[in-house]
Amino acid sequence: MQTVWMFPGQGAEEPGMGLALAARSPAARVWLHEASRVTGLDVPRALERGARALSRTAVLQPVLVAVGLASAESRDDLPDAVAGHSLGELTAACWAASLSPAEALELAALRGRLMEELAAVHPGGMLAVRDTDLDALERLAEQAPGEAGIAAINTEAEIVVSGDQAALDWICRQLPGSSTPLRVSGPWHSERMRPAVAPLRARLDAVFEGRRLRVPFVSAVRAEPVCIEELPECLADALVRPVRFLEVVRHLGARGVDTARVVAPARTTRSLIRRAGGREWRIEDI
Repeated sequence: MQTVWMFPGQGAEEPGMGLALAARSPAARVWLHEASRVTGLDVPRALERGARALSRTAVLQPVLVAVGLASAESRDDLPDAVAGHSLGELTAACWAASLSPAEALELAALRGRLMEELAAVHPGGMLAVRDTDLDALERLAEQAPGEAGIAAINTEAEIVVSGDQAALDWICRQLPGSSTPLRVSGPWHSERMRPAVAPLRARLDAVFEGRRLRVPFVSAVRAEPVCIEELPECLADALVRPVRFLEVVRHLGARGVDTARVVAPARTTRSLIRRAGGREWRIEDI
């Protein structure tokens, strides 16, 4: 049996996530405390009350990373590999490289802050498109007024487009009944995020220098394992390149993975794994 731990991305958040674990685990409380420090928000209280501040990208990203790492660190066993969807790649990499709470959550806070700042300058969104050929969708994105491009290939039947709102509205009109706007606050995984790549890469290089991976890390940018030296480039490039989740699941299956343990919050990622080809896998929550 080969096992992968899969880490969730932004959009997978759930009410009260991490609170039950924190109630019984002092180690988990450390992660939430660190999330409070880097965000300036009382994170446990915000999670309990469903505070509106949690919807901000600059806040939500470090909180999601904290919950995911608290969940992963609660386990004593090791997987055969780790992977993640979008932000989940950063969480997976931080766990695999054994980063401290301060190191991991400062990276997550920087990522979220850079993205939020760029979304304020270049507002836009994302569009889930069903049952449409990838090549045809790429051609539509090129023809659309404004900036648009492929943001994620989640399953054979679901591709996500990201970009300027005018471009997304135009694509919607070309694909009536096949597209759904996503509730996001910016054009994630698009060229609008390009100015964030260099500063994030510089910080990633500094933090991951001299580290070792305790298990293989499968990059969603390349849909294959990458070494620790390649990690900063992949994690930074992920801001502007598509999430190749379908290919990640296929790659893992070809390597003999038949079990996925999904790091909290798990519901959305469980569904993605099944729809991406992992229907025969054993899927468990951590």
